[in-house]
Amino acid sequence: MTAVATIAARCDAQDGSEWESMAVPELSAFVERNAWSFARTMPKHPHEYVLLWKCSSERDFFRFAMTIRRYGYDENFFTKRIRYMDLCGRRYWTMGDLLETTWVLNRATNKGPDVPMAPNPTPFQTNPPVSLNTVVQVANSSPVR
Repeated sequence: MTAVATIAARCDAQDGSEWESMAVPELSAFVERNAWSFARTMPKHPHEYVLLWKCSSERDFFRFAMTIRRYGYDENFFTKRIRYMDLCGRRYWTMGDLLETTWVLNRATNKGPDVPMAPNPTPFQTNPPVSLNTVVQVANSSPVR
């Protein structure tokens, strides 16, 4: 399989399908097990984050991210579409990248009641959506082949 075909295969809505979702008790345990850091670079949008390489479990990091993608809801953050998941008064999200390039989980205090978790019928899309044409253009312009 060529590099373009490999990347293109990962750009579909099933990116990360090998990771199972977490139940609410597992989500809560993951949140408690990890040290969340305050995002000092965005004081007007206070939130915390945990990095993949500082996480207690890489497997659980990706399972948490996939649970957001499968059971979260979509809202705009300015012009960017984000999939959020609410849990115990906090809102969780990733940056919307392909799972293999996702390295941060974010959270902030909810300003209202939690949105109940439910399967999202809309397939998760990377932000911005990645198309096969984009993958081919990037691959063709890369000096490494």
